[in-house]
Amino acid sequence: MGIIIRQSFKGAFIGYLGAFLGGIMTIFIYPYFLNPELIGLTRILFDFALLFAFLSQFGITNAIVKFYPYFEEGKKRKKFLKLIIIVPFIGFLIVASIILCFKSSVVGMYSQNSNLFTQYFYFIFPFALIIIYLNVFETYSTTLHRIAIPKLIRDVVVRILILTSILAFAFYHLKVEIFVSLFILTYLVAVIANVLYSFKLTKFEETVHRGLVSDNKMYKNIIVYMFFVFLAGIGTNMIMKTDTLMISSMLGLEKTGIYSISFFIATIVEIPSKTTLMISGASISRDLIISDIKKVENFYKKNTLNQSIIGGLLLILIWVNIHNIFKIMPSGKLYEDGKYVIIFITLAKFYDSVTGINNQIIIYSKYYKMIIMYTFIMAFIIIAGNYFLIPVLGITGAAISCFVGYFFINTISIAFIYFKLGIHPYKKQLLSILILYFICFIINYITPNIGNPYLDTLLRSSIITAIYTVFILRSKISPELSQLFMNLLNFKSFINFLKGKQ
Repeated sequence: MGIIIRQSFKGAFIGYLGAFLGGIMTIFIYPYFLNPELIGLTRILFDFALLFAFLSQFGITNAIVKFYPYFEEGKKRKKFLKLIIIVPFIGFLIVASIILCFKSSVVGMYSQNSNLFTQYFYFIFPFALIIIYLNVFETYSTTLHRIAIPKLIRDVVVRILILTSILAFAFYHLKVEIFVSLFILTYLVAVIANVLYSFKLTKFEETVHRGLVSDNKMYKNIIVYMFFVFLAGIGTNMIMKTDTLMISSMLGLEKTGIYSISFFIATIVEIPSKTTLMISGASISRDLIISDIKKVENFYKKNTLNQSIIGGLLLILIWVNIHNIFKIMPSGKLYEDGKYVIIFITLAKFYDSVTGINNQIIIYSKYYKMIIMYTFIMAFIIIAGNYFLIPVLGITGAAISCFVGYFFINTISIAFIYFKLGIHPYKKQLLSILILYFICFIINYITPNIGNPYLDTLLRSSIITAIYTVFILRSKISPELSQLFMNLLNFKSFINFLKGKQ
Protein backbone atom coordinates (compact mmCIF):
# COMPACT_ATOMS: atom_id res chain seq x y z
CA MET A 1 0.00 0.00 0.00
CA GLY A 2 3.08 2.23 0.22
CA ILE A 3 3.06 3.48 -3.36
CA ILE A 4 -0.69 4.15 -3.12
CA ILE A 5 -0.24 6.23 0.04
CA ARG A 6 2.72 8.06 -1.47
CA GLN A 7 1.02 8.81 -4.79
CA SER A 8 -2.23 9.63 -2.97
CA PHE A 9 -0.38 12.15 -0.80
CA LYS A 10 1.26 13.74 -3.83
CA GLY A 11 -2.03 13.73 -5.69
CA ALA A 12 -3.94 15.13 -2.72
CA PHE A 13 -1.34 17.87 -2.20
CA ILE A 14 -1.62 18.85 -5.86
CA GLY A 15 -5.39 18.50 -5.63
CA TYR A 16 -5.54 20.93 -2.73
CA LEU A 17 -3.18 23.30 -4.49
CA GLY A 18 -5.55 23.15 -7.44
CA ALA A 19 -8.55 23.47 -5.13
CA PHE A 20 -7.00 26.54 -3.51
CA LEU A 21 -6.43 28.06 -6.92
CA GLY A 22 -9.91 26.95 -7.99
CA GLY A 23 -11.40 28.38 -4.82
CA ILE A 24 -9.80 31.76 -5.46
CA MET A 25 -11.15 31.67 -8.99
CA THR A 26 -14.60 30.42 -7.99
CA ILE A 27 -15.17 32.72 -5.02
CA PHE A 28 -13.36 35.84 -6.26
CA ILE A 29 -12.36 35.78 -9.95
CA TYR A 30 -15.46 34.29 -11.60
CA PRO A 31 -18.03 36.46 -9.80
CA TYR A 32 -15.89 39.60 -10.22
CA PHE A 33 -15.07 39.34 -13.94
CA LEU A 34 -17.89 37.15 -15.30
CA ASN A 35 -21.64 37.39 -14.91
CA PRO A 36 -23.63 34.32 -13.74
CA GLU A 37 -24.86 33.63 -17.29
CA LEU A 38 -21.33 33.40 -18.68
CA ILE A 39 -20.26 31.21 -15.74
CA GLY A 40 -23.24 29.00 -16.49
CA LEU A 41 -22.24 28.84 -20.16
CA THR A 42 -18.74 27.54 -19.40
CA ARG A 43 -20.20 25.00 -16.96
CA ILE A 44 -22.82 23.63 -19.33
CA LEU A 45 -20.33 23.43 -22.22
CA PHE A 46 -17.98 21.48 -19.96
CA ASP A 47 -20.74 19.16 -18.72
CA PHE A 48 -22.04 18.53 -22.24
CA ALA A 49 -18.50 17.79 -23.40
CA LEU A 50 -18.01 15.35 -20.50
CA LEU A 51 -21.24 13.52 -21.33
CA PHE A 52 -20.36 13.49 -25.03
CA ALA A 53 -16.88 12.20 -24.21
CA PHE A 54 -18.19 9.42 -21.99
CA LEU A 55 -20.56 8.14 -24.66
CA SER A 56 -17.70 8.17 -27.16
CA GLN A 57 -15.30 6.27 -24.90
CA PHE A 58 -17.46 3.12 -24.83
CA GLY A 59 -16.13 2.19 -21.38
CA ILE A 60 -12.49 2.17 -22.51
CA THR A 61 -11.15 3.98 -19.42
CA ASN A 62 -12.42 1.28 -17.05
CA ALA A 63 -11.17 -1.41 -19.44
CA ILE A 64 -7.70 0.16 -19.32
CA VAL A 65 -7.56 -0.33 -15.55
CA LYS A 66 -9.13 -3.81 -15.47
CA PHE A 67 -7.18 -5.38 -18.35
CA TYR A 68 -3.87 -3.57 -18.18
CA PRO A 69 -2.40 -6.25 -15.85
CA TYR A 70 -2.67 -8.66 -18.80
CA PHE A 71 -0.71 -6.28 -21.04
CA GLU A 72 2.01 -4.95 -18.74
CA GLU A 73 4.69 -6.75 -20.74
CA GLY A 74 6.46 -4.21 -22.93
CA LYS A 75 5.95 -6.19 -26.13
CA LYS A 76 2.18 -6.05 -25.78
CA ARG A 77 1.85 -2.48 -24.59
CA LYS A 78 2.07 -0.66 -27.91
CA LYS A 79 -0.88 -2.48 -29.47
CA PHE A 80 -2.86 -1.96 -26.29
CA LEU A 81 -2.20 1.76 -26.55
CA LYS A 82 -3.34 1.77 -30.17
CA LEU A 83 -6.56 0.08 -29.09
CA ILE A 84 -7.33 2.67 -26.42
CA ILE A 85 -6.65 5.48 -28.89
CA ILE A 86 -8.64 4.16 -31.86
CA VAL A 87 -11.78 2.94 -30.03
CA PRO A 88 -12.72 6.35 -28.53
CA PHE A 89 -12.17 8.11 -31.86
CA ILE A 90 -14.56 5.73 -33.62
CA GLY A 91 -16.99 6.29 -30.77
CA PHE A 92 -16.64 10.05 -31.17
CA LEU A 93 -17.59 9.87 -34.86
CA ILE A 94 -20.65 7.75 -34.08
CA VAL A 95 -21.89 9.91 -31.20
CA ALA A 96 -21.21 13.15 -33.10
CA SER A 97 -23.35 11.87 -35.98
CA ILE A 98 -26.20 11.00 -33.64
CA ILE A 99 -26.07 14.38 -31.86
CA LEU A 100 -26.14 16.22 -35.18
CA CYS A 101 -29.22 14.24 -36.22
CA PHE A 102 -31.04 15.38 -33.07
CA LYS A 103 -29.55 18.88 -32.95
CA SER A 104 -32.88 20.68 -33.28
CA SER A 105 -34.36 18.79 -30.31
CA VAL A 106 -31.33 19.47 -28.09
CA VAL A 107 -31.19 23.15 -29.00
CA GLY A 108 -34.95 23.46 -28.53
CA MET A 109 -34.65 22.38 -24.88
CA TYR A 110 -32.40 25.36 -24.12
CA SER A 111 -33.64 28.02 -26.54
CA GLN A 112 -35.99 29.67 -24.04
CA ASN A 113 -34.03 29.79 -20.78
CA SER A 114 -30.44 29.30 -21.99
CA ASN A 115 -30.28 30.88 -25.41
CA LEU A 116 -26.57 31.72 -25.05
CA PHE A 117 -25.76 28.02 -25.01
CA THR A 118 -27.52 27.45 -28.32
CA GLN A 119 -25.22 30.02 -29.92
CA TYR A 120 -22.18 27.97 -28.92
CA PHE A 121 -23.65 24.53 -29.48
CA TYR A 122 -21.00 23.43 -32.00
CA PHE A 123 -18.19 24.16 -29.55
CA ILE A 124 -19.07 20.95 -27.69
CA PHE A 125 -17.67 18.80 -30.53
CA PRO A 126 -13.98 19.79 -30.36
CA PHE A 127 -14.30 20.14 -26.59
CA ALA A 128 -15.59 16.56 -26.27
CA LEU A 129 -12.77 15.16 -28.43
CA ILE A 130 -10.23 16.93 -26.23
CA ILE A 131 -11.85 15.60 -23.03
CA ILE A 132 -11.86 12.05 -24.42
CA TYR A 133 -8.10 11.88 -24.76
CA LEU A 134 -7.49 13.77 -21.55
CA ASN A 135 -9.43 11.01 -19.76
CA VAL A 136 -7.72 8.19 -21.67
CA PHE A 137 -4.16 9.30 -20.99
CA GLU A 138 -4.84 10.24 -17.38
CA THR A 139 -6.28 6.77 -16.82
CA TYR A 140 -3.33 5.14 -18.53
CA SER A 141 -0.96 6.96 -16.17
CA THR A 142 -2.87 5.63 -13.15
CA THR A 143 -2.27 2.04 -14.28
CA LEU A 144 1.43 2.81 -13.95
CA HIS A 145 0.82 4.21 -10.44
CA ARG A 146 1.59 7.72 -11.63
CA ILE A 147 -1.06 10.31 -10.86
CA ALA A 148 0.84 13.34 -9.54
CA ILE A 149 1.83 14.80 -12.92
CA PRO A 150 -1.57 14.29 -14.61
CA LYS A 151 -3.25 15.91 -11.60
CA LEU A 152 -0.77 18.78 -11.71
CA ILE A 153 -1.69 19.32 -15.35
CA ARG A 154 -5.46 19.16 -14.85
CA ASP A 155 -5.82 20.78 -11.42
CA VAL A 156 -3.13 23.45 -11.58
CA VAL A 157 -1.93 24.11 -15.13
CA VAL A 158 -5.42 24.13 -16.62
CA ARG A 159 -6.71 26.49 -13.91
CA ILE A 160 -3.80 28.88 -14.42
CA LEU A 161 -4.51 28.94 -18.15
CA ILE A 162 -8.24 29.50 -17.53
CA LEU A 163 -7.37 32.31 -15.13
CA THR A 164 -5.21 33.86 -17.83
CA SER A 165 -8.09 33.57 -20.30
CA ILE A 166 -10.51 35.28 -17.87
CA LEU A 167 -8.09 38.15 -17.22
CA ALA A 168 -7.49 38.55 -20.96
CA PHE A 169 -11.25 38.59 -21.55
CA ALA A 170 -11.77 41.22 -18.86
CA PHE A 171 -8.84 43.55 -19.55
CA TYR A 172 -8.62 43.25 -23.32
CA HIS A 173 -12.39 43.20 -23.83
CA LEU A 174 -12.32 40.01 -25.87
CA LYS A 175 -15.43 38.75 -27.58
CA VAL A 176 -17.31 35.94 -25.83
CA GLU A 177 -16.53 33.47 -28.63
CA ILE A 178 -12.80 34.13 -28.24
CA PHE A 179 -13.01 33.63 -24.49
CA VAL A 180 -14.90 30.34 -24.94
CA SER A 181 -12.32 29.21 -27.51
CA LEU A 182 -9.48 29.97 -25.11
CA PHE A 183 -11.34 28.13 -22.35
CA ILE A 184 -11.51 25.00 -24.49
CA LEU A 185 -7.92 25.28 -25.75
CA THR A 186 -6.60 25.14 -22.19
CA TYR A 187 -7.75 21.52 -22.07
CA LEU A 188 -6.01 20.83 -25.38
CA VAL A 189 -2.76 21.95 -23.76
CA ALA A 190 -3.48 19.45 -20.96
CA VAL A 191 -3.98 16.62 -23.48
CA ILE A 192 -0.67 17.37 -25.22
CA ALA A 193 1.15 17.44 -21.89
CA ASN A 194 -0.39 14.12 -20.81
CA VAL A 195 0.49 12.44 -24.09
CA LEU A 196 4.11 13.56 -23.79
CA TYR A 197 4.19 12.29 -20.20
CA SER A 198 2.83 8.91 -21.32
CA PHE A 199 5.53 8.74 -24.00
CA LYS A 200 8.11 9.24 -21.28
CA LEU A 201 6.60 6.59 -19.00
CA THR A 202 6.22 3.84 -21.58
CA LYS A 203 9.07 4.52 -24.04
CA PHE A 204 6.98 3.70 -27.09
CA GLU A 205 9.99 3.05 -29.28
CA GLU A 206 10.87 -0.02 -27.21
CA THR A 207 7.46 -1.67 -27.47
CA VAL A 208 7.50 -3.14 -30.97
CA HIS A 209 5.22 -6.14 -31.39
CA ARG A 210 2.99 -7.55 -34.11
CA GLY A 211 -0.04 -8.53 -32.06
CA LEU A 212 -1.95 -7.42 -29.04
CA VAL A 213 -2.49 -10.86 -27.53
CA SER A 214 -2.65 -14.35 -28.96
CA ASP A 215 -5.73 -15.41 -27.00
CA ASN A 216 -8.82 -14.29 -28.93
CA LYS A 217 -10.90 -14.87 -25.79
CA MET A 218 -9.27 -11.79 -24.30
CA TYR A 219 -10.75 -9.64 -27.07
CA LYS A 220 -14.19 -11.01 -26.25
CA ASN A 221 -13.71 -10.36 -22.54
CA ILE A 222 -12.66 -6.77 -23.22
CA ILE A 223 -15.59 -6.11 -25.53
CA VAL A 224 -18.17 -7.63 -23.14
CA TYR A 225 -16.70 -5.71 -20.22
CA MET A 226 -16.67 -2.43 -22.14
CA PHE A 227 -20.30 -2.96 -23.16
CA PHE A 228 -21.53 -3.43 -19.60
CA VAL A 229 -19.37 -0.64 -18.19
CA PHE A 230 -20.65 1.62 -20.97
CA LEU A 231 -24.25 0.89 -20.00
CA ALA A 232 -23.44 1.51 -16.34
CA GLY A 233 -21.62 4.67 -17.26
CA ILE A 234 -24.70 6.06 -18.99
CA GLY A 235 -26.43 5.99 -15.63
CA THR A 236 -23.35 7.42 -13.90
CA ASN A 237 -23.18 10.35 -16.29
CA MET A 238 -26.88 10.96 -15.88
CA ILE A 239 -26.14 11.16 -12.15
CA MET A 240 -23.16 13.50 -12.54
CA LYS A 241 -24.50 15.92 -15.12
CA THR A 242 -28.27 15.82 -14.94
CA ASP A 243 -28.36 18.56 -12.29
CA THR A 244 -26.70 21.29 -14.37
CA LEU A 245 -28.40 20.19 -17.59
CA MET A 246 -31.86 20.25 -15.98
CA ILE A 247 -31.22 23.48 -14.08
CA SER A 248 -30.10 25.18 -17.30
CA SER A 249 -33.20 23.95 -19.09
CA MET A 250 -35.70 24.70 -16.27
CA LEU A 251 -34.18 27.76 -14.54
CA GLY A 252 -31.63 29.26 -16.95
CA LEU A 253 -27.87 29.79 -17.14
CA GLU A 254 -27.78 32.30 -14.27
CA LYS A 255 -29.01 29.69 -11.77
CA THR A 256 -26.62 27.17 -13.34
CA GLY A 257 -23.75 29.55 -12.62
CA ILE A 258 -24.80 29.95 -8.97
CA TYR A 259 -25.23 26.19 -8.60
CA SER A 260 -21.84 25.43 -10.18
CA ILE A 261 -19.98 27.73 -7.79
CA SER A 262 -21.71 26.21 -4.75
CA PHE A 263 -21.10 22.73 -6.11
CA PHE A 264 -17.38 23.42 -6.49
CA ILE A 265 -17.08 24.57 -2.88
CA ALA A 266 -18.78 21.37 -1.68
CA THR A 267 -16.60 19.04 -3.75
CA ILE A 268 -13.48 20.07 -1.81
CA VAL A 269 -14.54 17.28 0.57
CA GLU A 270 -13.92 14.57 -2.02
CA ILE A 271 -10.43 15.59 -3.20
CA PRO A 272 -8.52 13.07 -1.02
CA SER A 273 -10.91 10.27 -1.93
CA LYS A 274 -10.79 10.92 -5.67
CA THR A 275 -7.01 10.95 -5.62
CA THR A 276 -6.83 7.61 -3.80
CA LEU A 277 -9.42 6.02 -6.09
CA MET A 278 -7.53 7.09 -9.19
CA ILE A 279 -4.29 5.49 -8.06
CA SER A 280 -5.74 2.38 -6.35
CA GLY A 281 -7.85 1.02 -9.22
CA ALA A 282 -5.08 -1.03 -10.84
CA SER A 283 -4.07 -2.59 -7.50
CA ILE A 284 -7.66 -3.52 -6.63
CA SER A 285 -8.08 -5.05 -10.09
CA ARG A 286 -4.94 -7.19 -9.63
CA ASP A 287 -6.01 -8.34 -6.14
CA LEU A 288 -9.45 -9.35 -7.40
CA ILE A 289 -7.94 -11.20 -10.37
CA ILE A 290 -5.91 -13.39 -8.00
CA SER A 291 -8.81 -13.56 -5.47
CA ASP A 292 -6.83 -11.94 -2.67
CA ILE A 293 -10.00 -10.81 -0.87
CA LYS A 294 -8.19 -10.30 2.43
CA LYS A 295 -5.95 -7.70 0.85
CA VAL A 296 -8.95 -5.97 -0.70
CA GLU A 297 -10.71 -5.92 2.68
CA ASN A 298 -7.67 -4.48 4.40
CA PHE A 299 -7.46 -1.62 1.91
CA TYR A 300 -11.25 -1.19 1.98
CA LYS A 301 -11.26 -0.57 5.75
CA LYS A 302 -8.11 1.56 5.82
CA ASN A 303 -9.40 3.74 3.00
CA THR A 304 -12.77 4.28 4.67
CA LEU A 305 -11.18 5.11 8.03
CA ASN A 306 -8.70 7.59 6.55
CA GLN A 307 -11.32 9.24 4.35
CA SER A 308 -13.62 9.59 7.36
CA ILE A 309 -10.83 11.46 9.17
CA ILE A 310 -9.68 13.71 6.32
CA GLY A 311 -13.06 14.24 4.66
CA GLY A 312 -14.71 14.79 8.03
CA LEU A 313 -12.39 17.68 8.87
CA LEU A 314 -13.06 19.27 5.48
CA LEU A 315 -16.82 18.87 5.88
CA ILE A 316 -16.74 20.49 9.32
CA LEU A 317 -14.58 23.40 8.12
CA ILE A 318 -16.96 24.10 5.23
CA TRP A 319 -20.06 23.91 7.41
CA VAL A 320 -18.79 26.08 10.26
CA ASN A 321 -17.67 28.76 7.83
CA ILE A 322 -20.61 28.68 5.45
CA HIS A 323 -21.99 31.95 6.84
CA ASN A 324 -18.70 33.66 5.96
CA ILE A 325 -18.25 32.25 2.45
CA PHE A 326 -20.83 34.50 0.85
CA LYS A 327 -19.66 37.53 2.83
CA ILE A 328 -16.16 37.09 1.45
CA MET A 329 -17.27 36.39 -2.12
CA PRO A 330 -17.66 39.38 -4.48
CA SER A 331 -21.38 39.88 -5.21
CA GLY A 332 -21.99 37.29 -2.49
CA LYS A 333 -25.63 38.31 -2.06
CA LEU A 334 -26.24 37.18 -5.63
CA TYR A 335 -24.90 33.69 -4.87
CA GLU A 336 -26.53 33.13 -1.44
CA ASP A 337 -29.14 30.90 -3.07
CA GLY A 338 -26.39 28.30 -3.16
CA LYS A 339 -26.02 28.00 0.64
CA TYR A 340 -28.10 24.85 0.98
CA VAL A 341 -26.62 23.47 -2.23
CA ILE A 342 -23.26 23.49 -0.42
CA ILE A 343 -24.75 21.71 2.60
CA PHE A 344 -26.46 18.88 0.70
CA ILE A 345 -23.72 18.36 -1.91
CA THR A 346 -21.11 18.29 0.87
CA LEU A 347 -23.10 15.56 2.62
CA ALA A 348 -23.46 13.62 -0.63
CA LYS A 349 -19.76 13.79 -1.49
CA PHE A 350 -18.71 13.03 2.08
CA TYR A 351 -20.83 9.89 2.28
CA ASP A 352 -19.55 8.85 -1.14
CA SER A 353 -15.97 9.26 0.12
CA VAL A 354 -16.31 7.47 3.46
CA THR A 355 -18.13 4.48 2.01
CA GLY A 356 -14.79 3.61 0.51
CA ILE A 357 -14.10 1.88 -2.76
CA ASN A 358 -17.53 0.31 -3.30
CA ASN A 359 -17.81 0.95 -7.03
CA GLN A 360 -14.23 -0.08 -7.73
CA ILE A 361 -14.65 -3.40 -5.96
CA ILE A 362 -17.82 -4.15 -7.89
CA ILE A 363 -16.71 -2.90 -11.29
CA TYR A 364 -13.35 -4.72 -11.23
CA SER A 365 -14.83 -7.96 -9.87
CA LYS A 366 -16.80 -10.72 -11.60
CA TYR A 367 -19.96 -8.97 -10.40
CA TYR A 368 -19.37 -5.88 -12.55
CA LYS A 369 -22.69 -6.34 -14.37
CA MET A 370 -24.54 -5.44 -11.15
CA ILE A 371 -23.25 -1.88 -11.36
CA ILE A 372 -25.67 -1.27 -14.22
CA MET A 373 -28.72 -1.86 -12.04
CA TYR A 374 -27.37 0.30 -9.23
CA THR A 375 -26.46 3.27 -11.39
CA PHE A 376 -29.71 3.29 -13.32
CA ILE A 377 -31.72 3.17 -10.09
CA MET A 378 -29.65 6.06 -8.78
CA ALA A 379 -30.07 7.96 -12.04
CA PHE A 380 -33.83 7.47 -11.83
CA ILE A 381 -33.88 8.77 -8.24
CA ILE A 382 -31.91 11.89 -9.12
CA ILE A 383 -33.71 12.69 -12.38
CA ALA A 384 -37.14 12.14 -10.81
CA GLY A 385 -36.08 14.16 -7.78
CA ASN A 386 -34.86 17.00 -9.98
CA TYR A 387 -38.05 16.94 -12.02
CA PHE A 388 -40.26 17.36 -8.95
CA LEU A 389 -38.00 19.37 -6.61
CA ILE A 390 -36.34 21.95 -8.91
CA PRO A 391 -39.68 23.70 -9.71
CA VAL A 392 -40.45 23.85 -5.96
CA LEU A 393 -37.06 24.39 -4.29
CA GLY A 394 -34.93 25.65 -7.19
CA ILE A 395 -31.25 24.68 -7.16
CA THR A 396 -31.58 23.38 -3.59
CA GLY A 397 -33.96 20.74 -4.94
CA ALA A 398 -31.25 19.47 -7.30
CA ALA A 399 -28.80 19.24 -4.40
CA ILE A 400 -31.28 17.28 -2.25
CA SER A 401 -31.86 14.84 -5.11
CA CYS A 402 -28.11 14.37 -5.44
CA PHE A 403 -27.74 13.59 -1.73
CA VAL A 404 -30.58 11.06 -1.71
CA GLY A 405 -29.17 9.32 -4.78
CA TYR A 406 -25.62 9.05 -3.40
CA PHE A 407 -26.89 7.82 -0.04
CA PHE A 408 -29.02 5.13 -1.62
CA ILE A 409 -26.48 3.75 -4.09
CA ASN A 410 -23.60 3.59 -1.62
CA THR A 411 -25.71 1.94 1.06
CA ILE A 412 -26.91 -0.88 -1.20
CA SER A 413 -23.38 -1.26 -2.63
CA ILE A 414 -22.00 -1.88 0.87
CA ALA A 415 -24.71 -4.47 1.47
CA PHE A 416 -24.03 -6.21 -1.85
CA ILE A 417 -20.27 -6.42 -1.30
CA TYR A 418 -20.80 -7.81 2.19
CA PHE A 419 -23.28 -10.39 0.90
CA LYS A 420 -21.07 -11.55 -2.01
CA LEU A 421 -17.52 -11.14 -0.66
CA GLY A 422 -18.07 -11.12 3.08
CA ILE A 423 -16.25 -7.82 3.62
CA HIS A 424 -17.32 -4.37 4.81
CA PRO A 425 -15.52 -1.01 5.12
CA TYR A 426 -16.09 -0.17 8.78
CA LYS A 427 -13.84 -0.38 11.83
CA LYS A 428 -14.73 0.26 15.47
CA GLN A 429 -12.57 3.42 15.46
CA LEU A 430 -15.28 5.14 13.40
CA LEU A 431 -17.34 5.63 16.58
CA SER A 432 -14.54 7.78 18.05
CA ILE A 433 -14.49 9.84 14.85
CA LEU A 434 -18.25 10.43 15.06
CA ILE A 435 -17.83 11.66 18.63
CA LEU A 436 -15.07 13.99 17.40
CA TYR A 437 -17.43 15.43 14.78
CA PHE A 438 -19.97 16.19 17.50
CA ILE A 439 -17.33 17.87 19.71
CA CYS A 440 -16.21 20.10 16.84
CA PHE A 441 -19.74 21.28 16.10
CA ILE A 442 -20.27 22.06 19.79
CA ILE A 443 -17.03 24.08 19.81
CA ASN A 444 -18.19 25.99 16.76
CA TYR A 445 -21.52 26.73 18.42
CA ILE A 446 -19.92 28.27 21.50
CA THR A 447 -17.28 30.22 19.55
CA PRO A 448 -18.44 33.87 19.29
CA ASN A 449 -18.72 35.52 15.90
CA ILE A 450 -16.13 38.31 15.78
CA GLY A 451 -17.76 40.16 12.90
CA ASN A 452 -14.98 40.31 10.31
CA PRO A 453 -15.59 37.28 8.01
CA TYR A 454 -11.88 36.80 7.25
CA LEU A 455 -10.82 36.81 10.90
CA ASP A 456 -13.83 34.77 11.96
CA THR A 457 -13.03 32.10 9.37
CA LEU A 458 -9.40 32.02 10.46
CA LEU A 459 -10.34 31.74 14.16
CA ARG A 460 -12.91 28.96 13.73
CA SER A 461 -10.78 27.00 11.28
CA SER A 462 -7.68 27.23 13.48
CA ILE A 463 -9.42 26.14 16.69
CA ILE A 464 -11.24 23.21 15.11
CA THR A 465 -8.24 22.03 13.06
CA ALA A 466 -5.98 22.10 16.12
CA ILE A 467 -8.40 20.15 18.33
CA TYR A 468 -9.22 17.72 15.53
CA THR A 469 -5.54 17.04 14.72
CA VAL A 470 -4.49 16.57 18.35
CA PHE A 471 -7.37 14.14 18.94
CA ILE A 472 -6.51 12.03 15.86
CA LEU A 473 -2.79 11.89 16.60
CA ARG A 474 -3.03 11.20 20.35
CA SER A 475 -5.68 8.52 19.91
CA LYS A 476 -3.60 6.86 17.15
CA ILE A 477 -6.77 5.95 15.28
CA SER A 478 -4.95 5.83 11.94
CA PRO A 479 -1.32 4.60 11.93
CA GLU A 480 -0.95 5.69 8.28
CA LEU A 481 -1.97 9.28 8.94
CA SER A 482 0.08 9.42 12.14
CA GLN A 483 3.17 8.24 10.27
CA LEU A 484 2.49 10.68 7.47
CA PHE A 485 2.26 13.52 9.99
CA MET A 486 5.58 12.48 11.55
CA ASN A 487 7.16 12.43 8.11
CA LEU A 488 5.92 15.95 7.50
CA LEU A 489 7.62 17.11 10.69
CA ASN A 490 10.95 15.52 9.71
CA PHE A 491 12.28 16.97 6.45
CA LYS A 492 14.62 14.07 5.71
CA SER A 493 11.94 11.47 6.38
CA PHE A 494 9.49 13.43 4.26
CA ILE A 495 11.87 13.51 1.28
CA ASN A 496 12.53 9.78 1.65
CA PHE A 497 8.79 9.17 1.80
CA LEU A 498 8.22 11.11 -1.43
CA LYS A 499 11.04 9.18 -3.12
CA GLY A 500 9.61 5.85 -1.98
CA LYS A 501 12.45 4.96 0.38
CA GLN A 502 10.12 4.33 3.30
